[in-house]
Amino acid sequence: MSNSDAEVDPEGDEVKERLQTMEVKMRKLADQRRSHNESARAHADQRDAVQNQYSELREEIKEILDSQKEVRNKAKIHQARRDAIQEQLRNLFSRSKSSKSGREKSVILQLSEKSAQVEKIEERLVIDGTLTIEVENRLHKKLKLLKSEIKQLEPLVQE
Repeated sequence: MSNSDAEVDPEGDEVKERLQTMEVKMRKLADQRRSHNESARAHADQRDAVQNQYSELREEIKEILDSQKEVRNKAKIHQARRDAIQEQLRNLFSRSKSSKSGREKSVILQLSEKSAQVEKIEERLVIDGTLTIEVENRLHKKLKLLKSEIKQLEPLVQE
């Protein structure tokens, strides 16, 4: 029996060795699984951190874009005001120019200009001998008109 025990014993030793190697393998595999789980947790934490940063940056960008929109809206409002003011200025300038051109000359100035025209026409009628009858008639009509205008202006000048 001792022989069979010895024989069984080597088989038992072999089984024990196989069992030990399998246990070692199991421990290695468990350690590997544990390290993979830890690695996965670390990567998940990194991913979460990156996603948090992404969402924070996205919020910052959104805020900046909103502030840019506000600034653009304010700029558009100011631009519209500026355009309205410029249009008012153009209207005022055009009114001012039209009123300057539409203003009548002073009565005294009108009277002196008309008197000078009368003298010129009279002098031309007296001196210029080459005038045709038509031109002479036209000058007489103009002279008559100017003298009537002078008579209308004289009372205004005396006031």
